[in-house]
Amino acid sequence: MNVIELGPGQEVGLPRVPIRVRVTSTSRTQARLDAIGAVGAHRISAGEIVVLPKGGQVQLSVAPAGGGAFAENDQVGLSLRAEGGKEQVEVAQSSVVSMNSARLAVLEIGVNLLVRATGPQRAPEWLASGINALRRCGVDERDRAEPGEWAMVVDGSASMLSLAGDGSLEELLRLVCGVLYGWTNRLPGLVLRTTTGPEVDVTAATRGPELELATLLAPAPAAWSRVAPAVRAGARKMDVVVLLTDGVPVDAAALSADLRTTKGRLIVVTTGRSRFSVGTRAASGDLPSWQEELAGLEPVAAQANGRVVALPTEPDPARGSVPRLVLDDEVTARFAAAMVAAPVTGWSAVDRSVGATDDGRGTW
Repeated sequence: MNVIELGPGQEVGLPRVPIRVRVTSTSRTQARLDAIGAVGAHRISAGEIVVLPKGGQVQLSVAPAGGGAFAENDQVGLSLRAEGGKEQVEVAQSSVVSMNSARLAVLEIGVNLLVRATGPQRAPEWLASGINALRRCGVDERDRAEPGEWAMVVDGSASMLSLAGDGSLEELLRLVCGVLYGWTNRLPGLVLRTTTGPEVDVTAATRGPELELATLLAPAPAAWSRVAPAVRAGARKMDVVVLLTDGVPVDAAALSADLRTTKGRLIVVTTGRSRFSVGTRAASGDLPSWQEELAGLEPVAAQANGRVVALPTEPDPARGSVPRLVLDDEVTARFAAAMVAAPVTGWSAVDRSVGATDDGRGTW
């Protein structure tokens, strides 16, 4: 057996055949291995997966099998072996102390197959509020919907962008991106912002060590909350689209119509008094119908691949009629739970589990 050892930043080619990947560890914490982005893979056990050589990028990440974070002195690596071949790659064990997940290597599957060791990569600091909310949410790893590659669409209407005045918009972006990063172990693959014309790609705002709010706010605001074209653009490239808006978009009916003809998933994050609210009395379902502010999103939530999560607001005396978001620890933990949990009824995830052969993308 030809054994090749890789440290962070090193890479090696392997035959384009099924690759058996196994966790290696000297720690007491049992690690779960995930092959994020794999198309056609088979799980052997919590810590072992066979990845089929189908095109694309596969991120090999580990997380504590029981949830939470890795303990002190925990070190984890990977062992990869080409099925039927003589090559074996050992990705060096590295410290993963206090991490709730860590990407250790990437498989680039094209004409050839390339293994690249990345080493544990910590999340950018600006994601901390969302990652911490996910840790507090109380939803066990086994009860979470299967994640996928995700895009974010930010409503660029004047009413939505008004939340930037007191910092609420920046807090919301940090929260949403942090929760999704903790869930999927990746930043959004695409970030779009609506304008008066075509949507604008502002992905660069999320790629630095800090969130670049100025990049996201740079395009002129739109007069109306028209979001369906941007959501379709995101869904053409990603498995999950997360829409950040306030209230009910003017083209909400188009969103629900699109969901009926696609396998893609849509999570609408919005504001307003509603049964969709988290951290409020409305969330228990006892809100009188005449007080419901988000009835226009009911058809979206009624679809198997649609979900609506609303954050509460409160009056801001310093800004007159402009409300501010309520983002205390209890609300953000409930928000994280609502974003990632796989419920018994209603919204359900398209099967993105290891072993699925469908790439999970829609036809928007």
